[in-house]
Order: sequence, then C-alpha cells, then structure tokens
Amino acid sequence: MYLRKILVWQLLRLYPAMWRKEYGEEMRSMLLSQPLTASVIGDVFLNAIRQNLRRPDPWRIAVLILVSWRVFWIVWASVFQLSPEAWGPFLQVDSGLFLLVAFCTGCWNVINEGEIGRGTVAGYWSALLAVNLAPITASLLLLALAPNKTIPSWASETTDHFDNHPTSFRYDFVHFLLARMLAAWSGALLGHLIRKRRATAPLNRA
Repeated sequence: MYLRKILVWQLLRLYPAMWRKEYGEEMRSMLLSQPLTASVIGDVFLNAIRQNLRRPDPWRIAVLILVSWRVFWIVWASVFQLSPEAWGPFLQVDSGLFLLVAFCTGCWNVINEGEIGRGTVAGYWSALLAVNLAPITASLLLLALAPNKTIPSWASETTDHFDNHPTSFRYDFVHFLLARMLAAWSGALLGHLIRKRRATAPLNRA
C-alpha cells in the first residue's frame, strides 16, 4: 500500500500545480480505489501531457525558453567554430536573460499559487535545470544535424565562465547560486504583493 501511494503521488506530480490544486485530491482518491493497471497509468500519463500543454507550470515554460536559447547559441558556436572572444557578448546577454527568467518565474508562480518559498525554488530550479539540459540537448542536436562538428570546450560548460577563469568555483557560486536565487526571490516577493493587492481590491472598491 505504501508503494502504491508513492506511485500515485509520482503520477500526480506529472500534472501542472494549478490542476493538482483543483483536481488532485479527487484524482488521488480515484487512483487509490482501483487497480493501477498499465492501461490506467497510460491514461493518466497521456492526460498529464494534455494538461501540461493546456496550462503548463511557469517553471516548465521557463526551462523551455532557457534551454532553447542556450542550445541555439551552443550549436551556432559549434557549427561556425566561434572564438572565446566572439562568445563574450553572448555571455553577458545570457546572464541577464537567466536572471530575468528566474525573476519572472518566481513572480508568476506566486501569483498563481501564493507561496513565496515555492516561487523562489521554482525560479531557481528552472535556471538550474536549463543549465544542465542545454549542453546535453545541444550535443544530441549537433550529432543529428552536423556529426562532423564538435562543441568547443568553453561552450560545453554552463557557459557562465571560461575554463581558465582563475576563480571559477567562487564565481559560479556567487553568480549562479546567489544571483539567480536572489532574482527568483525578488520575483516571488513581487508576485506576493500583486496577489495580495488583487485579494484586497474588491474590499477597497466596496
């Protein structure tokens, strides 16, 4: 029974947060009251895909945007064999985009769900996941489109620093962990203020 509850919980996690908030408990009770056959699990999985296409969680949209952005430029650098110097302007724009998306994701998440902590984690997690998925996705795409090309070593990293950066660990920690976490937290606070203002607006009009 314990394993069954874990499986049901994992299946429900496939759905967007807003959907789980409205229908999660009903779906949980239904799944626990019947045998979890392959057909049932398949139906739940396919419905989860449909729901994510209809109203995806903010962090999933953020990951898609950031991964698409980085994959494009990593593949571009690989195909045209850009130099590290030519890669410099991309790094500056890339850093700003990741901060902006982390901020917007935190804000959007809190407006929808109302939890500052969850919004902060969602904003930061979207950036962290994109950093790890982008090089893998770029490698697979390059293998399919231009197998004779290789990703430059300095572009296959997280693209937050060059390999020869003298303080790469400290730079990564401050820039990635603190800066993006702070951006996500700031966005979450703004989302909290917007949500609070919306809640009190009818009272003010009355």
